[in-house]
Amino acid sequence: MFALQIAYADREPLSGSKLDYRLFSKKSRASVKVSGNRAVEQNIVKILLTNPGSDYFNQTLGGGLPLILSQSVSPDNLQTRRTEVGQAIIRTEEQLIASQVGLTLTPAERLSRIDIKRLDFDPSVSSWIIELALFMEDGNVSQVLLGR
Repeated sequence: MFALQIAYADREPLSGSKLDYRLFSKKSRASVKVSGNRAVEQNIVKILLTNPGSDYFNQTLGGGLPLILSQSVSPDNLQTRRTEVGQAIIRTEEQLIASQVGLTLTPAERLSRIDIKRLDFDPSVSSWIIELALFMEDGNVSQVLLGR
């Protein structure tokens, strides 16, 4: 089991008390329209946190990060785990860029590339810290932090 907190550079992290469970209910009609770089950020997180084979409509979708983070980390396999996390990010980048082909998107909604700014494991709390820079085709850069 693992826990993952997602933060964006210009916003405070969400706390459980700010979320309304009804937003996620099947009976809820609530929806939030997101566009621009926010849509790209959400798609990156969605793909990264999807395990391949778990999406009913697209069995190949997913970076597979949950599978990697659920594995134990020791000094002997730390570099292997870091490589696996990096590969999950690369798979996510490739899948999102491929999914943009043929879509009418603004340059702010088109991912150009992802850079890994930080990829650390803190053994004292068994936690990964992953910081990504998302480069959009309009020249804007978004920062996404996964971890604590």
